[in-house]
Amino acid sequence: MKNIEEARALSSLSKKVAREAYGLNGDERITFMNGGLGNQLCQYFFYRFLECSGKAPVIADTSIFFYTNPHNGYELEKLFGFKIKKLVDIIPGQIYMDMIKRAELGEGIAEQLLGGV
Repeated sequence: MKNIEEARALSSLSKKVAREAYGLNGDERITFMNGGLGNQLCQYFFYRFLECSGKAPVIADTSIFFYTNPHNGYELEKLFGFKIKKLVDIIPGQIYMDMIKRAELGEGIAEQLLGGV
């Protein structure tokens, strides 16, 4: 499919190099945050459940709010002050934006980082 090939060509970093560059080893649990406030609260509680289990680091993927704006966008921080570890805070700006472009074309952020090499 042409879009997938274009998406893969947008970033020159291989998945392995990207994981190593950002200190990700493949054991992380990446939670996908999306939807309105109610969905985000449920996803936050799941994030906290995983975090409290202590089995692996947890990181939130809030990338959907960069290329679509469902409802009022990402609200947990501005309304409740919830601080969570997000991929956008780990990956440098331009590389993250390239990954957003790939996500728009069908290859999710978590898949880009933690999928096969």
